[in-house]
Amino acid sequence: METLNTGDIVNIKPELESEFESLLSEKDKREYSVLKDIYISRVYGNKKYFRVGFHGDEYLLNLQYIANIEKAFKSLNDVPIEGFQRGKTEIWYLKSWGRSDEHHPWERTNDFFMADFFENGKRNVVLPKSLSQYHVLIGKIKITDLNQIFLLLQGDNWCMGRRCNNLIRKLNTHTSISIGDIIVIGTKGYIAVDSDMNHPKVTDGFYEFDLTEMK
Repeated sequence: METLNTGDIVNIKPELESEFESLLSEKDKREYSVLKDIYISRVYGNKKYFRVGFHGDEYLLNLQYIANIEKAFKSLNDVPIEGFQRGKTEIWYLKSWGRSDEHHPWERTNDFFMADFFENGKRNVVLPKSLSQYHVLIGKIKITDLNQIFLLLQGDNWCMGRRCNNLIRKLNTHTSISIGDIIVIGTKGYIAVDSDMNHPKVTDGFYEFDLTEMK
């Protein structure tokens, strides 16, 4: 059997599902009936622990229940999608600010960033002082088509279940690329904005700027 690491996703042997479910709380049974997998929440020596959902109870895993393991992505380059191999296109997501158990905490970061970006609603755009002021680099890939990147970086496409969850938590950000996130290609940056934003530097939902404009 492969080595289990934190963030890996595990499927349970069908013939042992009933026995496995008997270990779970009623809440986790309901969640498992939907997800049909578990993720390894902690590895401590020879002991492996798992959760069904993000906020459910933690359980000690009996290895006899495992049918197969889907390895957690350690970087964007682990994702088996053509073009996600290491390249020069940088993907910067807004950081999550606030407690980790809040729903969609990155929206608070988005509010701060977009308020500065639009200078409190004015048409004059103010760029952050650096890419890392509000954002975190989640990886570098080969794809250079903005619309293709935006499509493929939706969580339903690249996470492949919950295999990206541990990476996202480590980086303290979110799953799907969205408004406020930045793609960098060469010396140009592209901020995802509302597609109907009326501004001369906006094309197809991206505000284009030169990296030298950040200061």
